[in-house]
This record gives sequence, structure tokens and C-alpha cells, in this order.
Amino acid sequence: MSFRSRGLLSSADFSCLLVAGVVLMSSTILAGCKQDEPVLGGSGEQTADDQSASANDTTVEAILIQALTSADASAGTTDGALASAAADGADGEFGQACVTSVVDKNIVTYTLIECTGSWGLLRVSGTVVGTYTRTPQGDVQAALSGTGLTVNEGVGDWKATAVRSGTGDLRTLAVNTDWKGYTAQNRATSRKGAYTAVLDLGQRCVGLDGDWNTKIGLIAWDTAVQDFRVCKGSCPDDGGTVTWTSGMKNTVLTYDGSEVALWSNSDGESGTLKLACGN
Repeated sequence: MSFRSRGLLSSADFSCLLVAGVVLMSSTILAGCKQDEPVLGGSGEQTADDQSASANDTTVEAILIQALTSADASAGTTDGALASAAADGADGEFGQACVTSVVDKNIVTYTLIECTGSWGLLRVSGTVVGTYTRTPQGDVQAALSGTGLTVNEGVGDWKATAVRSGTGDLRTLAVNTDWKGYTAQNRATSRKGAYTAVLDLGQRCVGLDGDWNTKIGLIAWDTAVQDFRVCKGSCPDDGGTVTWTSGMKNTVLTYDGSEVALWSNSDGESGTLKLACGN
């Protein structure tokens, strides 16, 4: 899902999201961030900033999927019981005042109205249909789809499959995602790829590893994320990288745990990117 679409997270929203060292902010604050489209190699620093935002787009999607797959995998003995548990879990994550869940066998239809969730970032409205099964290992597997889904100010059609493993506060999501929507300038955009997200619900941390391709109009580029992890109240952990590639050009952004990330590109340029996080 490209949460850049119509303004959920813009090209600089990763830095905005980290203001005052808080990884997950309210949508009111988020709405104040600028709404630029990716520069796509126009400048090393701008490209690095875009790719920070791209990594954060994916953390937001992972938080949404977590809410829709928070069922207790041991609930009942049937997929229908698992779906009922998923509906109860979504009620708990979003709050019953904003979500209506209708269960039919192993399918849940969620109607969401301005749901923000417990992480304090999402503002999602629309209908999402989730089909729930168990894997042979007993993990929760969900096929999710939404048409005309609004996430903050973004609008698009979304399909994702996710396998959620782990119990308690530590959850792992293996996700395949496909999003088609519009940018803030009403240009067609799409995002497709696969990633693994590790969420620590107690500490409010998200870790990412994965790859995805994004298109805006006729322009396309690839993003590869390795060992990225960020927690509420902190800058991204030391060792994470985000790599932007388009044709023969690439830019690599490296985090070292501080308020400054390092970038270098295939043109031999390098520099730093100030992150609005930490002290």
C-alpha cells in the first residue's frame, strides 16, 4: 500500500512522524506535513528523505494489518471461530464506536468510520473484507481487501495477504501487498511487494525487512529495506538501511541510532539527512 496516495504519508512525512521522538503521532499533526511527490533522484538528500517516508509507509500498513489480525490463534477449533476472534480483536484495537464487524463463516466485513487505533497514527474509513484461515503451523492467515479505502486522506483499492505468528506483545507479519490509488496531485499510483514486519506492541516498535515497487504515472522505482526498526520516543535503530533503485541509479540511506542518517548514491555523492527525532 502506498500511503503517499492523496496524503497519508508524503515524501517528508517520515521525518514529520518522528517529531519530538514519537514514532506514531496523531493524524492531526500528520496532516500538517508537506504533500510532495517523490523527487526520484533529483537530489541525494531529497531521495533519501523520500525513502525514509517509504519505509514509514510500510510501518503504517503493518499497524493496520496488526489490528485486523489480532485474533487469538487458539480461539475455537474452526476458521469461523477464528474470524469471530479477529472481529473481537479489531473492536479492541479500533474501539467499538468506530468499527462494525459482520461475521459470516470465516469472513469478516469491517465497516470503519474514522478509526484511529491504539497506535495513534491511523485514521481509516471504508469497508475491509477479511477472510481468515489457519496455516498448518496454527498461525493466523488473512486475505484482506478494501475498495475505495480512505486512510487519513489517501484513497485507493487494497489487497493484502498476511500470516501473523507470535503471541503476547511480539507479533510477526509476513505480508504481500498490492495498492492502487492516487497521489495528492491525482496522479495514478501503485505499490506492490512483500515484507516482514515485527511489531512489539508493548514498546510500540516496528521492524521491517522487504522489497516493493512503486509507480507514479510512468515513473517506477524499487525500495529495499533491511534491518529497519523504530520505536516510539526514539530514532531508528543503528544498522537499518533503505535503498532506492531506478534503472542504474540508487541511493542508500543508513541509520546509526542518532538524529542524523547517512546517505550515499551511485553518482558518488554522499551526505546526511536530519531526522526530527530524539532530543
